Amino acid sequence: MENLISALHADISVIGTLKTFRKGARMLDMGMPIAHLYLVVKGRVIMTKNFRNSKKRHICHIMYPGEFVGIGEIFSKEKTSRMSAFALGEEVRAWKIPYFKFELELRQNSNLVDCIILQFIKKRQEIWKRYQRKRSLSSPDVIIEFLKDIAKERGVAENGWIVAQGFTHSELGAYIGICRQSITQTLNSLKKENLIKYNRSEFLINPKLLQK
Repeated sequence: MENLISALHADISVIGTLKTFRKGARMLDMGMPIAHLYLVVKGRVIMTKNFRNSKKRHICHIMYPGEFVGIGEIFSKEKTSRMSAFALGEEVRAWKIPYFKFELELRQNSNLVDCIILQFIKKRQEIWKRYQRKRSLSSPDVIIEFLKDIAKERGVAENGWIVAQGFTHSELGAYIGICRQSITQTLNSLKKENLIKYNRSEFLINPKLLQK
């Protein structure tokens, strides 16, 4: 997979422009015509949706380096963005790719097709996993399982801890569907047990939590 992504970056560099976005910068607008999509190089991008009769912003996906922002529209006849996209964290770097150039590249680049299919499957699996956990687990257990996921999938071992990128309580709640109060209580409880340390920029996760 890493070799596939490396080859893909080389291909995209020919048709895209490397851009930098500060935290909170809007990259896509829900419901608006989509002229560009993005390939994340550094940082994280959140894909959000405001559902009818709800003022809350729901985070549907978190896009990491090597993942595309805005490819859902490839599977739709309507070339309007289904979600909004915002830069998360201190800085995001991404290839900005004109949509028409991307479609042309898609027709002749098998690496690109493979990456899109793999990403599409992965993101659908993540949504299903969150849904199943929300139905079957208590709120604290949902939070713990999320911390295990980021430790295993995105964490880096450092001085006896696993370091993973952080989230605010509101961002975490909007992603896993748990109220902010439960998140605060659970994180504070885990902190007292010395199973995590955290701030807005990172989680430090005790490997013992993976056995919990």
